[in-house]
Formats: sequence, C-alpha cells, structure tokens
Amino acid sequence: SQMLSLGGVHHLTGGSKAEGRATCDALLNLCNRKPVELTIDGGATVIVEAGKPPVIDGKVEHRMRVGYYQLTQKDARRSSASVAYLKPIRARRNLTVRTDVLVTRVVVEKGRAVGVEIV
Repeated sequence: SQMLSLGGVHHLTGGSKAEGRATCDALLNLCNRKPVELTIDGGATVIVEAGKPPVIDGKVEHRMRVGYYQLTQKDARRSSASVAYLKPIRARRNLTVRTDVLVTRVVVEKGRAVGVEIV
C-alpha cells in the first residue's frame, strides 16, 4: 500500500512558520471534513477529503481513502518516540531518563527549559 504523509515534526516545529501554518490549516480542514487541495512534488494536484477517495489530476482514485492518524517517524520510517528522540542522545552526561514519575514543574532558566521537578 502507499501513503501520502502530510506534515510531520519538521513542518510543525523545525520548518518555517508558513510551513507549520499551512500544515495545521490543512489538518484542521481535513478534521472538519473539508476538502484540501495539495500540489505534490512533480506537479500533480491532489484533492483530499476525509472518508472520500482522493482526486488526482481530476481523476477519482477509487482504491484509496483519506483518514487521519498519528505516528512517530524518523528517516521516513515508522519509529517509537524512544528510538527517534532518546536513542540518539542517551549517552549525554546531563540526561537522566526516569519512568513512573509525575512531573510537577518544568525548570526554566533564561527562557530555556533546563530540567523538571518530579514526585
């Protein structure tokens, strides 16, 4: 099967504000069952709407449907949050990973999160 992915961490947090805004607007429209027109690399135009087949360059693609789901992805592959975010930095001396704790406060110094308080 094939999947068209819209957005992702880069567009929402690492890309430009315009990219993030466009991604959020498209996702909101899809969640509200409104059609969204996209231009894919290579020039194809795709119109997607939740629960309906996409329209690709004016032709309805009956074998596909549009829906929403969330996943963690790294290098265009499905991944766990642990593998995507913690594995690359787990050797840092200033990182301690704890489970089964409740974070009560994020410690911020000079506008930067530097730690957490836990119970």
